[in-house]
Amino acid sequence: MRACSGWPCFSTHIDSVLLNYPKLSCIYFHGNKISHFREVDKLAPLEHLAKVTLHGNPVEDMNNYRWGTVSGTNDIIISVAP
Repeated sequence: MRACSGWPCFSTHIDSVLLNYPKLSCIYFHGNKISHFREVDKLAPLEHLAKVTLHGNPVEDMNNYRWGTVSGTNDIIISVAP
């Protein structure tokens, strides 16, 4: 994992290394290049995850963005750009 502008940077994918931290409750993916809902689905095993932000990612511009991200996770609050 490398840092981009002070945030973890996974570029176009969400690395499964995050599953090694099952107590994660909040993840910020600002300004990456995540463009597929299936990447967000990888976070589903994180039972304590309550908030994910994806501001500045291509997935944010897709139809049904909010539904796609919420439907693949465990009651996670997805923070969307205003």
